[in-house]
Amino acid sequence: MESGASVSDKRLLEALEGVRRRVLTVGVTSGGGWGLAGLLLLLMLFAWGDLALNLAPAVRLTCVFTSIAFGAALLLHASLNSYRASTHRSVARRIDQVSRSGGQILSGVDLFQQFPGHAAAPTLSGALASMAVDRATQLAARVGAATAVPAKPLVLPFVALGSAMVILGVVALAAPRLLATQWSRFADPFGDHPPYSS
Repeated sequence: MESGASVSDKRLLEALEGVRRRVLTVGVTSGGGWGLAGLLLLLMLFAWGDLALNLAPAVRLTCVFTSIAFGAALLLHASLNSYRASTHRSVARRIDQVSRSGGQILSGVDLFQQFPGHAAAPTLSGALASMAVDRATQLAARVGAATAVPAKPLVLPFVALGSAMVILGVVALAAPRLLATQWSRFADPFGDHPPYSS
């Protein structure tokens, strides 16, 4: 009985851990996409402003740091949200919703945490906890990590990032000297890089 319960506990934790890793991977990757897209788009906006207004070197340097900070903030925000969504309770709740099990997985996880030695404690509460954990394990095993955490949140950030890259590519093909000038002015704000002129 004890070894069977231990196997069930281990299988439940493995199912939760698989979904937890997927939550973190999708969330952080999505945040990375948003961060890079935000950084690029903001830099492009600042470069356009420099083209129109001939910004001072200190302002261009501030623009670069602002873009980097904005991208890092988007990544950090997504990472923190993913971390909060990756607790055992949050993961169990997510699997419950996908499997439509009416909260049985979350209840099993709660009882597992409340009665960690339920197999070694031959009480009625321990026996009921063991049954609930077994049922939660069976239900959780039916739901794959990809089903519980679809990759859909990755689409929008990488569409935005791809769009920014396409815009840069078009500018590079249509006006390579413009792109080279603006790159030099922002990569080395205090260098001797005259404004672009056609």
